[in-house]
Amino acid sequence: MKLKKTFAGVVAASVAVSALAVSAFAGSATLNTTSWWAQEAISVEDLLEGNAVEDVESVTFESDIAAVFGYNSISTGEWAQVDIPANTPTDVDVSDLDYDPEIYYSCVAISTDDGVDHTITWTVNLKDDTIGGSENVAEPVIIDLANGGTMVNDGGVRINLVHPWAPEDLWDAFHIVNAADFEGTQVISVKFQVTGVTAPFDAWLAVSTNNWDGENDMAYWGPDSADNVKTTSAPLTITEDGVYVLTVYFDQPIVVAENFFFALQTNIVPDEDDEDLENVPQITILQVAKDAALTVDAEEDPTEEPTPGESSGNVEDPTDDPTPENPDNVDTGVALTVVPAALAAAALAVAGVATKKRK
Repeated sequence: MKLKKTFAGVVAASVAVSALAVSAFAGSATLNTTSWWAQEAISVEDLLEGNAVEDVESVTFESDIAAVFGYNSISTGEWAQVDIPANTPTDVDVSDLDYDPEIYYSCVAISTDDGVDHTITWTVNLKDDTIGGSENVAEPVIIDLANGGTMVNDGGVRINLVHPWAPEDLWDAFHIVNAADFEGTQVISVKFQVTGVTAPFDAWLAVSTNNWDGENDMAYWGPDSADNVKTTSAPLTITEDGVYVLTVYFDQPIVVAENFFFALQTNIVPDEDDEDLENVPQITILQVAKDAALTVDAEEDPTEEPTPGESSGNVEDPTDDPTPENPDNVDTGVALTVVPAALAAAALAVAGVATKKRK
């Protein structure tokens, strides 16, 4: 990305410090342009969440489009920049960052003309063992995973990781992690594998604490949802087979309630005659973590086919989409038809949901 000369010039002309939506240890900027360039200036103080640069190990950036992070370099006395590849968590060493909150600032920028909102998020990784008296977990804590998830088509193909309104016969399929494991965390991260991509699609984490008390309610329903509350996340646009990571950051520690909901959601809509979801990308959950974002290792094979698990045919929709407007619409009259693993897939009939389980 040959943006350095222009980037430095544009940033030098900018004097406005952005107003960022930030959580305790995360921030974000959403950029949109129909021309060739969009940027947002960030004060160093805001970038580091008020921490001194000497206390920060690194800052991890994530973006759904190729982006750049620019800053004033102590070693060179000039403007420097780091490329942020699309959909790839990128650690940036900030030890060379010129830290003077009264004068200097940093900046994130994208070069595109698609006119679509693109979100860049960042997380501060501290060197210290404690932050404000609470434990700072620098590494993600892996959550026990029952299996790779069950694909369902319910308002778009998704995998329910915790679904509080699932009927008894689908309870295990829709609870592949334990909600109680997320008590007190401010970060939830999911690594997943996608195969069979033939057209771009969007993916994001849908999470709602559903405390319904006004104080502890937090939710992320998607990039354009008016019901997002006290959360920050960057959705992904997936264009090819591979291993990907999605992460949601919460403004305060999670208080897990009885109706805690957690899913990996996409905008994939299968053809009506694709009853077994054979013609849609196949998604398998690989890892779930809390406290810090997962990353994709270079040695991970993005094309190896996951091992399919038990599968089922068409299922009457047991829950409907658990949106904020319809949190507990449950129909327990579910008809489940088991089919051979060779036909492992899932689809949505007009009045039903199909499931597909991965181990």
